Amino acid sequence: MNDDLSSPMVISALFDWVRIINQIASGEQTISAADLDELRRVVNLYVFDILGLRNERAEGADDKISPLMDMILEIRSNAKANKDWPTADLIRNRLSAIGIKVKDNKDGTSTWE
Repeated sequence: MNDDLSSPMVISALFDWVRIINQIASGEQTISAADLDELRRVVNLYVFDILGLRNERAEGADDKISPLMDMILEIRSNAKANKDWPTADLIRNRLSAIGIKVKDNKDGTSTWE
C-alpha cells in the first residue's frame, strides 16, 4: 500500500471511513473509545504517512486561527453586551455553518471548537 498503485484503494477506504465517522458524529452509530483511538491512528497513518498530506493543525495553523477566533468571539461578546442579539446570533450561526461550534459559558465568556 505504500506505492502509488494503491493510492486509489487508500482514497476509497478514506471515503468509507468519512461516511462512518459522520454517522458516529450524528449518533447513527456508536464506537468504543478503543476503536475510536484505533480509527484515528489508522486514518492518520493513511492520510499523513501514506498519502503524504500535510497536517496543518499540527504544523501551527492554529497559531493564526486562535487569535482570529478570539477576535470574533470578542466582537460577539460586545454585541451581546450591547443587546445586539441579531449580530450575536449571526456570528454564532455563520460560525456554525462552517463547522465551528460556539459555546456560551455561565461566566459570560464563550469558547469554540
